[in-house]
Amino acid sequence: MSQNIKDKIVNHLVAGIILRDFFDKTLIDTTIATRKGKGMYKGLKMTKEYLNKMRYKYNDNFYYLKFDIKKFFYNIDHEIVMNLIKRKIEDKYVLKILEDVINSTDEEYINKEISKLKK
Repeated sequence: MSQNIKDKIVNHLVAGIILRDFFDKTLIDTTIATRKGKGMYKGLKMTKEYLNKMRYKYNDNFYYLKFDIKKFFYNIDHEIVMNLIKRKIEDKYVLKILEDVINSTDEEYINKEISKLKK
């Protein structure tokens, strides 16, 4: 589901200010979403470079799988996510903000949209 503008602003603030300090150093270089200097175009460039390497190595005799898991972040277990976050973050104010953001995906209007897709 596409976020409304208010949610997008909060998402960028949380990812760019709060989470960056806690998690950025632990992510691999190919993790690009919502990271400074790594966006859609960086991901596209990395994908093209990788496919070109595979074409050179395997002479076009290779396969790749392109897929998207629908509503992944809306369907993951929020308690598990929060427990993983609590391993890295102790600040109770930051944890409250993150919990509010994570639990905001459990709103009635979102659940209705997800239910429509499951049919």
